[in-house]
Amino acid sequence: MLLLAIALAPPLARAQAVAPPPSMSSSAVDPAAIQALKDMGAYLQGLKRFRVSTELTGERVLADGQKLQHTASAVIDVARPNGLRARMSSARSVRELFYDGRQATLHSPAQKF
Repeated sequence: MLLLAIALAPPLARAQAVAPPPSMSSSAVDPAAIQALKDMGAYLQGLKRFRVSTELTGERVLADGQKLQHTASAVIDVARPNGLRARMSSARSVRELFYDGRQATLHSPAQKF
């Protein structure tokens, strides 16, 4: 749901400046890089439709030292101000999340629920 809130929040709600960590001096940051980030942020905030996708690979080490690798992926389609579709899949499950501006629906195709 956090992802849903972030994706559909008004653009200005996320356009807040973040102070650099105390250990970083201001002279260590290239002003051109800061401007490029601001320009990119302004462009992204102006988009009405966009897609985000991710691939994840993780590893779990069992007590006997055996390693298990797992993968997952997600694709999120956003149509502002009130449309979102997310498909999250792994070897164990597939879930789809739909949001129409009023109601969020979580669908599990394998369970038909």
